[in-house]
Amino acid sequence: MVKAAEKGDKEHLFDLRMQILQGIDPFTSGAAELQLHHLEHNRKVMESFLKKNEV
Repeated sequence: MVKAAEKGDKEHLFDLRMQILQGIDPFTSGAAELQLHHLEHNRKVMESFLKKNEV
């Protein structure tokens, strides 16, 4: 794969990588609502854990 990548169009490969990164943006991707739900859930779990372990 590395050898094939060296022969490929580097700009095209860069564009593909950028599309992947844009697809995982938790605020603007098609799955933003789900990702924000996961972040909120994680926050609640962390708060609950900290309350249980307060001294």
